[in-house]
Amino acid sequence: MFDSILAKCLRCSDFVALTADADALAFGRSMVTQTSSALWSYDQIVKDSRFGRVIADALYSAIVSSGSPAAAMLYVNYGIDLSLDATQAGLDQIAASVPALASACAELKSLGCWQVSVFASRGVTWSPAVADITFHRAANVAADRWEQLVNNTVPTLLSQGKNWAEIKTAINGVF
Repeated sequence: MFDSILAKCLRCSDFVALTADADALAFGRSMVTQTSSALWSYDQIVKDSRFGRVIADALYSAIVSSGSPAAAMLYVNYGIDLSLDATQAGLDQIAASVPALASACAELKSLGCWQVSVFASRGVTWSPAVADITFHRAANVAADRWEQLVNNTVPTLLSQGKNWAEIKTAINGVF
């Protein structure tokens, strides 16, 4: 099955640099960190079914208790970017000091930063095999040849006054 997203992904320089299809597959399956800089406020945590008011209140108390009243006000009024290193570290500190919040802190951390494969980070929603890499790379080569033929070779031959038989010979030479 042809997947235009995988084909496009394999055109990226980091994949092109890997000439062996097995190496490209291994790279595509390797993990990368993705982040979301969305701000999470007290109100959002209250409304989120994973957390609720009890967790939101406990987080507020833990932030205040940690000696960060400014961070507590930021949390209540605007929200906190869960992808920031300082926020991730702060959630670790809260989890360590308030064990009852450990799972909520872990969940919040994962809303800010999480791991996905290189393929998934580029929109590939399935798990390709080596044969899929080989197929899509060959399809890319064929598409490049076709583009060269249509955009350069045929117009040049036409401008030189070549006839259809000569153009067909050129096409057969490309494919």
